[in-house]
Amino acid sequence: LNDLTLDDFIADLLNYIQQHRKELEAAPFGVYAVADANRPLDDTALSDAKGPGAIFCLRHKATPSQKTPNRIQPYFLCYVRDDGTVRFTFRQAKQTLSLFQALASGVDKPIDVLENAFDVRTQQGMDMAHYEQLLAKALQSIARTFGDAVLKGLGQQPDAALPKASEQPNNAGDFELVTWLVLTTAS
Repeated sequence: LNDLTLDDFIADLLNYIQQHRKELEAAPFGVYAVADANRPLDDTALSDAKGPGAIFCLRHKATPSQKTPNRIQPYFLCYVRDDGTVRFTFRQAKQTLSLFQALASGVDKPIDVLENAFDVRTQQGMDMAHYEQLLAKALQSIARTFGDAVLKGLGQQPDAALPKASEQPNNAGDFELVTWLVLTTAS
């Protein structure tokens, strides 16, 4: 049952926040890191899922008046591969966090060869079109998956209610980009 909950991640996060509160409070939204998409993983399912792309962590600006299909509201996680395929939607937060942890855990310094590859690809951050497209795919996925989950809930739960339109994620203006992890290779 623990495999289905986020309790371990929440405990790790609370511990990290306590140890690094000042740095976290000083960090602006939108910061990113680059991780090795080829890093060997012990988990076969995660190994099969990973590949170059990006994991986005977004914060929904609206405060819902009722329960939503997002277990970590107001945050939405989404993993999009470089080809635009959404590999993990926000409904798969556990898998996304597991992948994030597996690729970034224990890496406390930038990996220069990956940073250089990212800088070349983005022309030192001047051309972010590729990552903007991946973010757009993530946002489309969030809106679609949220809507589908709400409709499914309406059909299955007698006390379910349709959220107000202003509380539903629909477009980029509904979110703030908290952070993102670029999954890339050196070549």
